Amino acid sequence: MGVEQYVILGAELDFYAYRGASHARVFEVDKPATRRCKQRLLADTGKSSR
Repeated sequence: MGVEQYVILGAELDFYAYRGASHARVFEVDKPATRRCKQRLLADTGKSSR
């Protein structure tokens, strides 16, 4: 069966959800400023936040 979803608290600039978590749904919880920075970095590389 395995893990279907998990939560990363204080994810900061961890990109695991974008590079290797296709088997599970990932929720990241972080400060708004950090989320905005991460979203800009993802946009610059052509990725989108899921």
